[in-house]
Amino acid sequence: MINFNIYSHNQPNRLLIKGEGQLNSFVLEITNVLGQTIALNNLAESVDSETIYAPSAQRHHLALTFEAGALDTNHLTGAKAIGLNQSTSEKWAASAPIIDQTTGKVTLYFIAKQNEEGVMPTWTQGQTWGLYLHHINGQGGTRNTQVQLQTAHLHEEGQSQPLTFDLDQPVKIVNHRGNPYLPLHAGFGDSHTVLNDGTQGSVVLHLTNESDQPIRFHYDANEASNTSKLRIGFTAHNHQVAHALSSKAEADAMTITPPAGWEATKDNSSDSLEWVLKPDGTPQTLASKAQLPITIANIRTTHPVGLTDVSVSYENVRDAQDGHYRDGQIICQLLKQPLVHRNDKVGIGTDKPNAKLEVLGKAKVAGLEVGLRQQKIVTNNGSAGEQFGSSVAMSGNYAIVGAFRRNQPVQAPGVAYIFEKNDTKGLQQIQKISPAEGRVGDQLGTAVCLSGGYAIVGAPRDTQNGTQAGAAYIFQRDNTGVWQQQAKMLGKANVRGNFGASVGVSGNVAIVGAHFEDNERGNGAGAAYVFEQDNSSNWVQKKLLPDELKAYDTFGKAVAVWGNYAFVGATGDDTKTNTAGAVYIFERDVQGNWNKVDKLLPEGYILGHHFGASIAVSDHYLIVGAPEVTNTASSNKRTKGAAYIYAQTEAGWTQVAKLSPNDGITGGHFGINVAITNDYAVVGAPVNPETGISGSIAYVFKQEGFAWKQLSKVVAEAQTTHLSLQSFVAVQGEQMLVGADQDDANGRGATYLYDLDSARAGIGTSNPTETLEVAGNTKTHALILTAPDGNEWKVTVNNDGVLSTEPLGGFGPM
Repeated sequence: MINFNIYSHNQPNRLLIKGEGQLNSFVLEITNVLGQTIALNNLAESVDSETIYAPSAQRHHLALTFEAGALDTNHLTGAKAIGLNQSTSEKWAASAPIIDQTTGKVTLYFIAKQNEEGVMPTWTQGQTWGLYLHHINGQGGTRNTQVQLQTAHLHEEGQSQPLTFDLDQPVKIVNHRGNPYLPLHAGFGDSHTVLNDGTQGSVVLHLTNESDQPIRFHYDANEASNTSKLRIGFTAHNHQVAHALSSKAEADAMTITPPAGWEATKDNSSDSLEWVLKPDGTPQTLASKAQLPITIANIRTTHPVGLTDVSVSYENVRDAQDGHYRDGQIICQLLKQPLVHRNDKVGIGTDKPNAKLEVLGKAKVAGLEVGLRQQKIVTNNGSAGEQFGSSVAMSGNYAIVGAFRRNQPVQAPGVAYIFEKNDTKGLQQIQKISPAEGRVGDQLGTAVCLSGGYAIVGAPRDTQNGTQAGAAYIFQRDNTGVWQQQAKMLGKANVRGNFGASVGVSGNVAIVGAHFEDNERGNGAGAAYVFEQDNSSNWVQKKLLPDELKAYDTFGKAVAVWGNYAFVGATGDDTKTNTAGAVYIFERDVQGNWNKVDKLLPEGYILGHHFGASIAVSDHYLIVGAPEVTNTASSNKRTKGAAYIYAQTEAGWTQVAKLSPNDGITGGHFGINVAITNDYAVVGAPVNPETGISGSIAYVFKQEGFAWKQLSKVVAEAQTTHLSLQSFVAVQGEQMLVGADQDDANGRGATYLYDLDSARAGIGTSNPTETLEVAGNTKTHALILTAPDGNEWKVTVNNDGVLSTEPLGGFGPM
């Protein structure tokens, strides 16, 4: 299969006409999504010992056909095609436009040329070819049309059977006719917000003439195409997506009402939600600084919170400045949001509330305990002892969860599960991945990472390079959504090197730690390996081994990669004191070499801190965990553990915060696992401070200004006496994943997905600054307040606004 799009002036699926009779251009982009490499037959001809290319209906690789009337045939004297991928020498020959005298359709034929070595180009999976076409132009007014792409003389590489594709693409012709812009502004005045709770609402769209001259809208009773038109368009989508206003079904009752002198008609032929407005029998004039109000009513949506585009297109509108007629487009936006921004259904300002709180005013409540919305995830066919949740990672719409003791297909090789987000932001299992060569005790799934279409899974006890030498596997998502194994990675042949106990990936760059590797720096010095995918899709290995490493530094205990930076933890580093730990930072230069540029050390005099036991990085922020018990210089005091946040600045990576739990306990191993985004940091701790026994605990911190404040704490699994000193966490956008590999008594394990945006409740505001914030007029009849000591008071406000309190239980006044 192939995909194609037409871009005109960087706008997709548009054919812009800049002026009648003027030459124009567009880009044809075609992508191979077949899953196989496509080969092209050589269609060159030899005439008088000269190689020529003559595209025609019989000899072509591509044929692009436009509907009758789409192109300006009076000025269409030729077409020239230039391949955009000149680095790979894809060059093309284009035919003159062929006009079908019966149908009026216009077709352009294209042939791919040989390169300088006389070799035909091949079209690899995922590769996009771009053809820049000029010396062509459209004609007529703004309207929708179809463009057809057909292929010939193609075949799968290594196969003889021909491949043919016949695709249609809807394209909009937009006639700009000179300067496309009118001094017309579109906006929603007082409110650009609609509720997304399924209730109906309305807004008023104002079109304002910002010029000093009137704008005239023409009416032609004899020729409808000459009448001025306004098109109001909205994005509709059947799936729950943030960028769409609603589904078409939800929009059935939606109406648009223009002012007097105008008529509005819904365009049911459009793929989107679109209404056409035009003068109702007589020309209309919009005076200078005047507004044209358009009421949009019965808006109903349940799509997620987000901004959605509202398109206002105008056609055949006369500009009073020069008398020319204009076609153009203005984009404004509507915001979809709930009245109450949390998971619970609360009725505010309605006579049928769905909760116990009625609020009609302004109120702010601080210190309220709000839990996070969660989804418990288990495998479709999980088994006892597999420890599902022993590692977790998220990227985009996908998540991966390791189960390193999974006992199929052979006893305990391990496995990883791929999940995809569904329409309700939850996760559903789509695939189980495990290499065919899995062996007993490999512990595949001990570490996992995701980035775009790549997944990496560590198997630190793989025996191919020696007993527990370790391995890691790269999987890539193909065009059909299936994750396929691409490579098996190995480090140094080294007994118990634990290669694969930590992994990371960013695009086509992967990193693997081997923190127990014996090498020239000493026994247990450790190492890290970077793998980069070359142009042949091979993964090329480069080893990171700083000069100052010493025996038992355990370099590679944790790893991460982000862009041109690699981060490696060495928990045994004793630069400050014994096993205080360190994190090394490497940067890739223009030659592709990875050079050490920094070494981060924990603050203070810290013995046995194990700084660098966990690492995560996201968009200029780095978080480092230091989970072990600590001895200070003056005593043997045990501490809670800590996590450190660094920001990339012009001076390098600078510490901006040190995180510790509000309720942590000594020996709690806070920092055993970490995750970070721009807004949230998540720190794992495997010991519940309330009970002192094992559990998968995650602390959520949110950045507020320059500070990181604890937002919530979750306990993801039932407490167990089985000590599992891990708490696996991942964070992506507004969601957090916590692995609980000892979730039940049988060790089957589970993973929990949390919505971080449900930790704050906003009523009438989408950006609450407190745990519960109400914007607007508030009316509270009675409120029960509970003090930290358990005593309760009833707070009542009467009609005169007088507040009174009444103790519940006979104790003293409030």
